[in-house]
Amino acid sequence: MAKSNAPSPFARIIWFSILAHFAEPIARPDCCKTAAAIASATQGLDLAQAGLTILIENTAGSEFSLGGSFEQVAEVIDRLRGIIPIAACIDTCHTHVAGYDIVSEEGIYQTLQDLDATIGLNNVKVIHCNDAKAARGSKLDRHQHIGREPSALSRSAFFSTISA
Repeated sequence: MAKSNAPSPFARIIWFSILAHFAEPIARPDCCKTAAAIASATQGLDLAQAGLTILIENTAGSEFSLGGSFEQVAEVIDRLRGIIPIAACIDTCHTHVAGYDIVSEEGIYQTLQDLDATIGLNNVKVIHCNDAKAARGSKLDRHQHIGREPSALSRSAFFSTISA
């Protein structure tokens, strides 16, 4: 069997979290400034030719971060569409602590509807599955390994659904 020289799909993705990675915290999250910073940082790079896509990951929604709502992630993606290859990565811990219900079956359904109406399910290229130590809506970015205690999500309908 011939060995492929093609890079793995994961090697072709640049991970970018829009959690305030700025030298100074921004007083108010600003999708326009963030999109401009990403566009500037990637200027001159032929990402499409290299098969690279920038993934915007949702955040826990803490005070000085951007991306705690699907609407904010969608706005950054919309501002960059046509400039660079762009898509989304949805982090389950961040989704939960930002206030979205991914624990109950009804909540998962509503969250997926919200995700589709804002970012678009077709724009979600990766789901970063991990558990959360903190309660829904707490805005505390405290990841946990799936199945380890304390666990906010491991026994939830979300993980029951994806593991079935």
